[in-house]
Amino acid sequence: MKLLILVVALLATAASAQMSGTGIGIIVGEPTGLSLKSWLSPKSAITVGAAWSFRNDGSLLLWADYTLHSFNITGASNPRSLAFYYGIGAKVGFVDRNDNDNETVIGARVPLGLMLPIGDAPVEVFLEVVPTVDLSPDTDFGINGGIGVHFFL
Repeated sequence: MKLLILVVALLATAASAQMSGTGIGIIVGEPTGLSLKSWLSPKSAITVGAAWSFRNDGSLLLWADYTLHSFNITGASNPRSLAFYYGIGAKVGFVDRNDNDNETVIGARVPLGLMLPIGDAPVEVFLEVVPTVDLSPDTDFGINGGIGVHFFL
């Protein structure tokens, strides 16, 4: 009986983990790498990442985003269904030039995406498009984006 209670408690915790706690995952696209999401409230989160960009000569990209989530955008009876999220963030890129001249790029990000919790599992999938602006050393505009998944602990 104690084992059954423990299993039910763990499943209940896992079911609510998508809107709380911290999840680790991957994003595939431009850039491709690791992502970590931590919920601050039922509708806001911080996401940080480390990924490889394949543009130009290639670069390591680090970022941090603050996002707000709007749930129930489809009008479904489940208020925690498909969510639209948007936010603001910062990025640092370490570009490895072919002539051994490395460059650090600092910029801003505006993540826009869709996030879908997967049933009662502590998992979410997401699709995002992220307009970017490089501020240093030169001003430049770009777009990041991809699909990914977070597994919540």
